[in-house]
Amino acid sequence: VDLNHTFKSKFESWPVNGAGSAGAEECRGKVAALLKQQGVDIKGASKSSAPVDEEVPPLLEGDGKPEVYCVNGSAKTALPKEELGKFYSGDCYIVLYTYHSGDKREEFYLTYWIGKDRIPEDQEMAFQTANSIRNSLKGRPILGRIYRGEEPPQFIALFQPMVIPKGGISSGYQKFVEEKGLEDETYSGDGIALFRISGTSIHSNKVLQVGAVSSNLGPTDCFVLQSGNSMLTWIGNASSYEQQQWAAKVAEFLKPGVAVKQSFEADA
Repeated sequence: VDLNHTFKSKFESWPVNGAGSAGAEECRGKVAALLKQQGVDIKGASKSSAPVDEEVPPLLEGDGKPEVYCVNGSAKTALPKEELGKFYSGDCYIVLYTYHSGDKREEFYLTYWIGKDRIPEDQEMAFQTANSIRNSLKGRPILGRIYRGEEPPQFIALFQPMVIPKGGISSGYQKFVEEKGLEDETYSGDGIALFRISGTSIHSNKVLQVGAVSSNLGPTDCFVLQSGNSMLTWIGNASSYEQQQWAAKVAEFLKPGVAVKQSFEADA
């Protein structure tokens, strides 16, 4: 089976070799040249064998208990364990992380996450609900507020992986889309969806769903393509081994137990 043909068939359009793709090829050539200048060859392997030491910011103590609630109208819905780390762009969430500090004292990390496409009512309810939780804990935790795209490393590190699908599952968001006559792009487990794998560090490995169009594919990233019950990973020429590993983990998170096929940019 030609996996690259299978991969490309999921897209409405795909650039063909010829005059129409000259611009894209020129752009990719420039990217490859730049990467080589920076010590990375086009296959993604660093010319230097010495690992790059990335400074990791202070993170919360591990082995804590995460609780995540999705705002749904006037109620909050607790996410099951297998859904922890999935934050729809059209929804708002409350996150409570209970852990023990170095002196064994119980500590709380409390914040609410605001999706880029949320409705104002859900944002207000997220604040009210999070504040109620804070009051129930006698005001001990400081209440944080996080907008999508501005997640601090401490937040991202709680979820391995953290995946941001399109759309929303709250009743308010669904009603808004219906009333406005908008196309509902909400991610579903049986549809077609493309996810970009960029960062791989514990504090920066956030995964974002992007439009399933070939123009979104880039040589420095890996991508996970879901098509119904099929899962494929697309490996960019200049992507790292860590990105490839993370792509496999994200695919397993989205579709546990499903065999994942690989497609390489070099063979496209």
